[in-house]
Amino acid sequence: MRGVLALAAMLAVRSAAADIAPFPPKPPEPPPPVTATIRGITVGYEYGYWKGRGWHVAITACAEGTAACKDRNIVGCLVMLLDGRAPLIPDLIAQDKLAGAGPLYLRVERCADGPGADLIL
Repeated sequence: MRGVLALAAMLAVRSAAADIAPFPPKPPEPPPPVTATIRGITVGYEYGYWKGRGWHVAITACAEGTAACKDRNIVGCLVMLLDGRAPLIPDLIAQDKLAGAGPLYLRVERCADGPGADLIL
């Protein structure tokens, strides 16, 4: 009887696993550049899940003395535009050029130390 129950359990697990679809392959990496340093913050692409699976721009490092990095650890946070769109690195470079000498307004999300927040560079 035990053998029959064990066999039934193994078959149930195998059939359940067969119903799970494999993850789709990663889409190609976004166009270059794949990293950039903008106003003391280094960003790069990261593949993961945030409002859907895909490539996102994440903060990989902060230069010493960068004001935006003093009060909060933003390394690892995802960078978003203020309107909620996920930028590509060329978009961030263009936003920086557009801001000129004025402040650059962005948003960080999915931070390890708390909820998202506006980021002024």
